[in-house]
Amino acid sequence: MRLVLFLLAIIGVSTSAHAQSDDIKLNSPEWLFGQRAAIQDISLSPDGKQVVFIAPGPGRDSRVYHVSLDDKKPKMITVSSGNPERATWCDFVSNTRIACRLYYINDDGGVLLSNGELIALDIDGSDLKPLGQKRSFYSTGRRQFDGYIVDWLPESDEVLMAWNFVPEVNAGSKINRTAEGLGVVKLNSKTGRWKGVEKARRFASNYISDGKGNIRIVGSSTIRATGDSGSSIRYSYRLPDSKKLLPLSNYDFSTRKGFQPLAIDAAKNVTYGLELHQGRMALFSVTLDGNLKKTLLYSHPQVDVATVERFGQDGRVVGVVYADEYVRTEYFDKSLESLAGQLSKALPGNPAISYVDSSEDERKLLLHSGSDRDPGRYYVFDRDSKQLNEIMLVRPQLENVSLSEVKPVTYKAADGTDIPGYLTLPPGKEGKNLPTIVMPHGGPESRDVWGFDWLSQYFAHLGYAVLQPNFRGSSGYGQKWFETNGFRNWEVAIGDIKAGSDWLIKQGIADPERMVAMGWSYGGYAALQSATTYPDRYAAIVAIAPVTDLRMLVEDSRRYTNFANVREYIGTGPHVQSGSPMQNVANISAPVMLFHGDKDLNVAVRHSRRMDQALKGAGKNSNLVIYEGLDHGLPDGVARAKMLRDISDFLNTSLK
Repeated sequence: MRLVLFLLAIIGVSTSAHAQSDDIKLNSPEWLFGQRAAIQDISLSPDGKQVVFIAPGPGRDSRVYHVSLDDKKPKMITVSSGNPERATWCDFVSNTRIACRLYYINDDGGVLLSNGELIALDIDGSDLKPLGQKRSFYSTGRRQFDGYIVDWLPESDEVLMAWNFVPEVNAGSKINRTAEGLGVVKLNSKTGRWKGVEKARRFASNYISDGKGNIRIVGSSTIRATGDSGSSIRYSYRLPDSKKLLPLSNYDFSTRKGFQPLAIDAAKNVTYGLELHQGRMALFSVTLDGNLKKTLLYSHPQVDVATVERFGQDGRVVGVVYADEYVRTEYFDKSLESLAGQLSKALPGNPAISYVDSSEDERKLLLHSGSDRDPGRYYVFDRDSKQLNEIMLVRPQLENVSLSEVKPVTYKAADGTDIPGYLTLPPGKEGKNLPTIVMPHGGPESRDVWGFDWLSQYFAHLGYAVLQPNFRGSSGYGQKWFETNGFRNWEVAIGDIKAGSDWLIKQGIADPERMVAMGWSYGGYAALQSATTYPDRYAAIVAIAPVTDLRMLVEDSRRYTNFANVREYIGTGPHVQSGSPMQNVANISAPVMLFHGDKDLNVAVRHSRRMDQALKGAGKNSNLVIYEGLDHGLPDGVARAKMLRDISDFLNTSLK
C-alpha cells in the first residue's frame, strides 16, 4: 500500500485555493511542474517502523509529518510558515523523538542574515525544545546558527552537537558566560541538559566524529589580518584515547588544494577525504596514528570524485560518488552494490537506486529511485523478508504526465574543446526546427547532472528543446576545467554556451529565429551576458535571480566576513566592466524578463532592479517581477507556477 494518494490529497487541498485565487488553474502545466517536491526531506526511525518527512504546504509553508509504516496514516507534527522560517531537515533522535532544522533569512538594518535553529519534539508534536545554547539578554553578539548534530547516540534521546557559544556580560553578576565559538556538547534533547565535550574554539569551523561519539578531527578557519575570513581550513586530529590535537592538513577551498577530510573509520583508524590527483579530485585515506600514511583509494580518469557514499547509524564510508554522463556510485561494500543492482533491475525503467537511511540494525532500508522521466519515489526494503514497498512519490502530480528523455550530448567549442551537456526534447517529437532554450546552470562552480529537472521538463512539455551545457568553469571535470571561474573567464564560459546554440542549429534541432537564453543565478548572469556578447543569436532572455554587475557583487559582500574572498574571486581588471551585463545594456537587442526574490542572500535583489532600470533607460524591452519575502530558490509553489506561466506568456509573445 502506498501513501501516494494521501500525499496527493495533501498537495491538492493545500494549494488549490491559492492556485485559483492567483489565477493559476489546478492541473495546468505551470501548476503541475511548478509545485515544490512533495518530499523535501525524509528519514527512517532506528527501529525501521516509522518515517518522518517534510512536505510543502500552501504557498511557502513546510509541514512535518510522521508515519507509522504499520497503519500508513501520515500525521502532521508541526508547520513552519515560510514567513520567514521553514523546516529544511528532520531526523530521528530516538524512536519517539525527532530533531528538525529551521532556516530563515531576516533583514538586520538593511543587511540580510541567514539563520538556523535546531529544535527537538516528540513524534506526536509535543514537548518541543530548542537545542541551541540558551539565549540571554546579556549576550554580547548575535547567534545566527545554533550549530549542527555531529553524532547520533544510539538508544537514547541524546546527541553530540556542535554548539555556537556566544559570551555574555552582566555587570550585576559574577557569573558570566565567557565561552566563544564552536564547541561540542553532549545534549539531552528532552531535558535540555548538556555536558561539554569540546571546548568552544573561536575559529573552529567543524568537528568530525568517528561515528562512535568521539571527536577525532577539528577544522579551524583561517582569518586574515583585516578580520575577514580566509580561504582555507586547517585540520587537526587526535590519536585514539588522546586529547592532544596534532596537525593533519590544510585545505584551500578557493584552489581545491590540500587534503579535505570527510569521514572517519574508527575500526581502521583512518580518515577518508578528497585531494587533487593528476588534476582531478580523488579519494584518499590517511591514517590517524601519528604517521599520517596517505593511500589513494579511488580516482577517475575523466571526472572528479564528488563525495563519499555513507551508510548506517555510524555513517561509515561504503563508496564514492562521481558524475560522468550519469551520476554513479562506486561501492566498496559489494553487498550494497549487488543489492542496488538487483533492485534497479527489478523496477520499471531500471532507475538509479540510492540508500537514504537505514534502521539501527541495518535490516530495513529507506531507498530512493529516480531517472530523467521519473521525478523519484521512495521505498522501504526489508532485507530479511526481501519485501520492497513503495511508500511515497516525490512529485505525485506528475505521475501520469508524459515526461521527456534527457540525453547526454557533447559538442565542440570554438577552440575544439569537447563541451558536455544534456539535451531534453519534447516527448514524442522528432526534434527538428524547434523553439529552443539554452539553459546554463548556476554557480558557476556547479554542474548539471542527468535526471529529472522541473524547469527543463516544463519547457519540453510545452514543445521546446532545452540544452543544459556544462561549460568551462563548471565543477566535476577536473582542475583545469574548474580553475578559472566563469566570472573572471567569462568569455570562455559564454563562448562555450554559444557554441551549444551553434550545435543545435547545425543539427537542425533549433529554429535559429526562436532561440532563448535562460538561467537561474549564474545561469541568469550567463543568459544576460550572452545577450550582450551575441546580440543577434537570442530572440528572448530570461534571467532568474541573476548577477548583473561584478563590481556590485563584490560590494554586496562588504559587510560580511567573506568580503576579501569574494574580492579575490572576482578579481580586478577589464573583465569587471566587460563582463557585467548591466554595464553593456546598449548591446542587448532581445527583450528581457527578470525574476528575483527580495530576500535573496546569494544575489541581492538590486541586481535585477538596477538591470531593469538600465535596460529601460537605454530604451530596451525589459520586464521585472519581484517576489516579496522569498529567497534565492523561490521556495513557494504558487510563485513558481506563476513564474512559469509568466515566462511562457513572455516567450509566446517574443518568439512570434
